[in-house]
Amino acid sequence: TLVQSAILSTGATGLGDITLSANIDSFANLSNTLSLQNANGNANLNGSIGTLGGTTRLGSLLVNSTSINFGGTNQVINTSLAAGQDYRGLVVLNSNVTMDASSAGNISFTSAINSGISAKSLTISNGQNILFGASIGKSVALTSLAVTSSAATLTGGDVVTSGSGQTYS
Repeated sequence: TLVQSAILSTGATGLGDITLSANIDSFANLSNTLSLQNANGNANLNGSIGTLGGTTRLGSLLVNSTSINFGGTNQVINTSLAAGQDYRGLVVLNSNVTMDASSAGNISFTSAINSGISAKSLTISNGQNILFGASIGKSVALTSLAVTSSAATLTGGDVVTSGSGQTYS
């Protein structure tokens, strides 16, 4: 549980990995923010974020890493502030992932999004603006992509799914 906002960094060189193996929540009603900074390493997110009851969402989540690996089982990422969720690195889904920005924030991806070894789904809901800056599922297809937001922008190429398709609303 984050009692205050936090930055986890591997320093000036950005070498090494940052691994979160458990669920991460904000202290009740505080909307603390979390930033993971390791430009030359991997960020491994193996637990859900902001999911313990309705008052523990993180205010925002920024992940700046060479590769952002979602592991665990059916992960959920919840944020509540306008800063939303910002993923700056190749996103690899090793589990089904649901992201929710509580109708207040944006969710952005600057690099490609792919499934890991086996196809996984990505569900994004309640975002003000969703920005996909690169291809989705081009290297390893997603089973499905579901996006519900005020606006979604695809600027980076192909979107490939292999299972139950794509939904945008």
